[in-house]
Order: sequence, then C-alpha cells, then structure tokens
Amino acid sequence: MSQKENEIKEKKHLSFEKKLIIFVSVTIILIIAVTAILIVNTKDKKQNVEIEIVDKETKEEKKDDKKETKGANITDIYNTNAIKIEEKDYIIQRGSLSDEMKYIKIDGLKDENIEKSINDKIYNMVQNGYNEIIEKGKKKYKEDKMKKMKIEGYSFVSFSGANVLSGYIGMDISKSDGSYDISEDYTFNISLLTGEDIKFLDLFSSDANIVSIAESSIYENLAWSYESEEGHDMDKIDYSSIEDKVFLYVQKFKEKVKKNELKFYVTSRYIYGMNLYSEKNFEGYMQIDMTKFVNYVSLYNLCSEKKNIYDDKYLSTKGLFIFEDDNVNVTYFEAKNEENYFLRLWLSSFFEEGDVNKENADKLVEKYKEEIPKTIDKYKKEMGNKAVVVTSSVQIINNDSKNLIEVQEYYDFYSVKKDFYKKTFYNLVRDSCQINMAEGPSLYINYYDKYEKQVKNRTVYIMKKYNPKTLKLVSKEISDSEKEDEEREKPEKKPKKNDNMENIINNNVIDENIVNNIVDNNVINSTNTMPEENEETKNN
Repeated sequence: MSQKENEIKEKKHLSFEKKLIIFVSVTIILIIAVTAILIVNTKDKKQNVEIEIVDKETKEEKKDDKKETKGANITDIYNTNAIKIEEKDYIIQRGSLSDEMKYIKIDGLKDENIEKSINDKIYNMVQNGYNEIIEKGKKKYKEDKMKKMKIEGYSFVSFSGANVLSGYIGMDISKSDGSYDISEDYTFNISLLTGEDIKFLDLFSSDANIVSIAESSIYENLAWSYESEEGHDMDKIDYSSIEDKVFLYVQKFKEKVKKNELKFYVTSRYIYGMNLYSEKNFEGYMQIDMTKFVNYVSLYNLCSEKKNIYDDKYLSTKGLFIFEDDNVNVTYFEAKNEENYFLRLWLSSFFEEGDVNKENADKLVEKYKEEIPKTIDKYKKEMGNKAVVVTSSVQIINNDSKNLIEVQEYYDFYSVKKDFYKKTFYNLVRDSCQINMAEGPSLYINYYDKYEKQVKNRTVYIMKKYNPKTLKLVSKEISDSEKEDEEREKPEKKPKKNDNMENIINNNVIDENIVNNIVDNNVINSTNTMPEENEETKNN
C-alpha cells in the first residue's frame, strides 16, 4: 500500500473517531437532559399526588361527617347571633401573686343544654390552658423565679354570626419588667346549632383545593413581610427566596390539618391560622382573605338553619353583607338594608368598669339609642327621603381635661335616585362594606368622579358636652356641610348705616365708623329706643 493510500485511510479513521466522539457526547447530553426532566416531573407529580391525597382525604372526611357544602356568593347576606357575650374573670391565687385570666360566656340560646355545653367547653379551655402554661413556666424557669412571674390572660370573640361563634383565649407569663417570652393561644370555633367544634376543613366547600388556598395565602403573607423590611415598592424587592419556606410551611399545614391540630379563628373576612416560625423567629401567620376565594367559602352557610335557635332576649343585626364586620365589640350596632334606605350605625362608649362616670355614660348610651334615629330622620326628610344611605358613628368619651362627657356624632348621608341606587349605587355600598369594614366603625363609599352628579353627599358633625354628674347639656356645636356650602354661596353682606343696634350686635358687626355714623345722625333703632324729640324739646 502506498503512502498516499495510508494517509487517506488514516484521515478516514480520524474522521470516524471525531464523529463517534460527537455522537457519544450528544447522546450523553440528551440522556442527562431527559433524566433531569423526568426527575422534575416526578417531583411535581409526587407533590401533586400528595395534594390530591390530602384533598381526597379531606373530601372523604367531609362526606362521612356532613352533607356536601357549597361556596358563597358575593351578594349573600347574613345575620349576627342573637346572644349576649360576656367576658368573665378567671382568677387564681398563686402564693403572693394573683393570676388573672379571661374567658367568654354566652346567653340567649333556646336549647339550654347546648348553651351549657358551649360555656363548659370554653371554661375548660381556660382552666386547662392555665395548667398547661404553668407547667411550661416550671420547665423553663427555676421555682423561685416562677413564683415572681405573673400570668395574665385575655379573651376575644372575633366572629359571632351565621350561628357560628369564633374567638380565642390568650395567656402570657409576664416578667417583672412587663415583658414576656411564654405565650399561648387557645382558639374556639363552635356551631351554635349543635355545640360541636367546627373543623378547619368545614370552612370550605367540598370542591375547594384547600392546600392551594393555604399555599397562596402563606406566600402572600411572607412576601409582604419583605415589603415592610426592605421598602414599599414590591417590584424592586426580590422575595423569591421565600419559595422554599412556603414549601416547608405547606407541609406543616397539611400535617396539622390531617391530625386536626391546626389552631385557627375567623373574622367576618379573614381566617387566621398557623403561626409561621423559622428557627424560632416569628415570620407571620397564615391569613386567608376569604373575599379572594368566595366561591369556596362555606362559613356563612355552614350552620344555616331555618328554625329560630334563640330565645329572643337579645337583638340580632340582620341583612349584613358576607365579609362585612359584625362589630361584636362595639357597644351598640344597628344595620338596615331596605329597598329605599340603607343604614350602618355604630355607637361606642369608651367608659370601662370602675370608671366613676360609667353609670351615667351607660345612661347616655340608652338615651342616644332613641335620639339617633330621630336625628337621622330629620336630615333624611330635609334631603327629600330619596334613596338614602346613612353611615353614622357616635362616640361617648371622657374629656378628662375639662371633666366633661363628650358625645361626638358623625353622619354621612348619600342621597340618590331610586333607579340609580338599585342598578349601581347599592353595589358600590356593598363593595365598600366588604372592603372597608375590617378597619373599624367607619364606612367611606367611593362613588367615583363619574357618578358625582348622581350622588348628593351631606356630612353632619355634632359635638355635645355633658356634666358627668347631672347629665345636663353644657354645650352643643354643629358642623353641617350643606349649611357651610350655602354660606359660601351667599354674597357677603355689608352692613347698612340704618341697621339697628340689635342687628349689629347679633351679627357681631362692630365697626367704629358705623357706630360714629349712628351717633352723629341720632339713629338709634332698637326695642328700647327713646321717643323722638319734637321741635319744642329740641329748642329747649
């Protein structure tokens, strides 16, 4: 074989080797890529299977316990519970210290056995909770130190409506400086129909993906915690690192739900659940905004019952929009939702037990329950009794600096034509109730610039001051936007030379030139003027 033929053969061999190497390399890369894709898909499938398993288990559990539940409609309404809620003291003497806790007691159910079982359940909760926190304190602190540390507690009803009672009892071990590092909460969620506990899964419809709802709520809460730490522009903040945390919290959530160990309570709009801790650092809590998952929320129809379960000793507020605050902690709350009239009224007294003026402040509360409707009716008539929306907040407060009781009345009137009210304004009012009510006793209705011509708004502020002992009215001030507008529209009046003195004084017109003119021209026109002098008198 010639040298040339050898060279050609060698080149072909090298070319084959290169092709082989390229082929093997590409094959290996493809194998790695396919393997990676399979691993990711397997992980996703595994996670999806876990979610499906949890959802399947929860759905089966619901089917075993109750009939299938449906979600709510944004236009639904509900009533508050016609019960009385009292906060009671639970006091334990421990050596020289007096530990003071609080718990809730209800009254007003027709079925006395169910009422007793509910009250016993809440009482046992504070009793067992106290014993539990004592044991935790003993484990953490030496006996001598524990003897000097006081235990304080509080209780709170967060929701009392739609035949559901929800809230919590909290307890803290306080140090001598007032701080504490052991704190426990015990939540209760009870059906007033049966007296039984409401489980977390009961709050949602049968077709709800509860894990997905919890996941998005935890993610949002952690993301907003970055906003408070690093600034206010979320577009400029990198919070992608929370995804791993969210995954871990979701796993904890599923475990707690499965074991029925999840502590939670509800308000009219939110479900507050698991606290989020990372290496003992508090990072937030799971807060589910029910307005975002309205079609899957069964809270408002969970304990629906056509028959009356109350003994009618106490009033119920009827016609509240779902997600609107039931105001269980306001002194007095009234609502109307009629075809041609809408009312939201808050009456709050800021006098607590032990205040020397508490008794008379309570009398003012009863007095204003009767007076407020009359005040509203007066302004309604002035506005023509059209479709009127009224929001009112009345506060009875203690003016310590002047030793007076102040009553501050705020009224907002919105008058609109009936057809506009039905088609448009009613929905704006509903949206305002569902969005703003969580902020407290106030309601701002945003009717936008484009509706300004169809809405007549009038605000009235009345301030009254009373003697705290006699309840005699000391002073009264009224600010009325409509009257102020009228005053601004009137042309400024200039006093005339012949205006009588009485009018000048009444209108606070004190002008030296005018007075001189009056004296110079002998013009004194008042109710007590002297008779005019006749010519004879003048000459004399």
